[in-house]
Amino acid sequence: MADVEVVLLYKPSGFEGEGEFRLCRTSAAAAIQAVAAAAIEQARATVALYRGLDPGLERVTAAEADRLETVLHKLIPSYTPPAEPGRPRLVPPPSGGKP
Repeated sequence: MADVEVVLLYKPSGFEGEGEFRLCRTSAAAAIQAVAAAAIEQARATVALYRGLDPGLERVTAAEADRLETVLHKLIPSYTPPAEPGRPRLVPPPSGGKP
């Protein structure tokens, strides 16, 4: 199975032609958990942004957030983000079970 890693990039602003620079790369569980949690939190914040404003975009962003959460669970079996109020917490299936 492939490894999951997180990468910290530096993207200078104000300098044309400058690219991004990789500062570090890690497979530390704490870093992966933190990045996964932040990604889900950001995705759910986007859903909340459209809630009540645009039902179509709310549904699309909610589906994208759900897909992100599902993918993270498959790639990082130990990852279980905190449940949102009124939303069940996704838990990976037991070993040998179907997703």
